Amino acid sequence: MISSFESTVAVMHFIFVTCAHLTFAVPLSYYDIREHRLPNKLTLALNGAVLSTAAIGALIVPELDTRVLGACIIALVVGALTFSVALFFPASLGMGDAKVTPATVLLAALGGAPVLLGALAWMCGAGAISALWVLMRTKSTKTRFAFGPIILSAPYGGLALTLLGIF
Repeated sequence: MISSFESTVAVMHFIFVTCAHLTFAVPLSYYDIREHRLPNKLTLALNGAVLSTAAIGALIVPELDTRVLGACIIALVVGALTFSVALFFPASLGMGDAKVTPATVLLAALGGAPVLLGALAWMCGAGAISALWVLMRTKSTKTRFAFGPIILSAPYGGLALTLLGIF
């Protein structure tokens, strides 16, 4: 098994960034389930809070700088891909979902490769189960469902899968 955290400082940093993420992820999930949209004020605040918390941690503790830089690069690449999908295939992914993805990927990448892989598995599994549930309930593929809570919960699902020893 690959270790997610090489020091207690990395664990504390992950906890602080997690608190910044949860501050906005819970209201965003509630709002997306209720209204099927993610407001710009909260999505941009989520990205700013997670990025600034990660960056400040890297500035305070220099041993974290390569971990944070790598996580930022991964978040940038995945964010660009999700923005492209949202722009070219708007029926498959909403722009709000694309806007919350970079912060969520940054948090998952800070957990290391096992948490990042677990988050990917969580999103694929939860997305498939949700799509199947909507299909069985409505008998239609045209029904919209809130995918934002699945994206926002991915780092926590990935962490759970890692702690269970699956990744």
